[in-house]
Amino acid sequence: MALPFFYTEDLRQDVVQLDEDTSKNVIQVLRMEIGERVLLTDGKGSKAEADIIDDNRKRCVVKIISVDKKKRK
Repeated sequence: MALPFFYTEDLRQDVVQLDEDTSKNVIQVLRMEIGERVLLTDGKGSKAEADIIDDNRKRCVVKIISVDKKKRK
């Protein structure tokens, strides 16, 4: 199964708190738990893999594992 992909504004930090709507989608709808991996994008060409470290449905927190930055042409 492919990793789910979500938008976040800032991928420059090691730990990112997802907004409430995204958190609800990750935790309640997809039923993901601590330790599971997601993909994040900032909409500017950067993509990151992150592990869930807090599975609160209103403020899910993920730890960035790796970031892939694409250069714009």
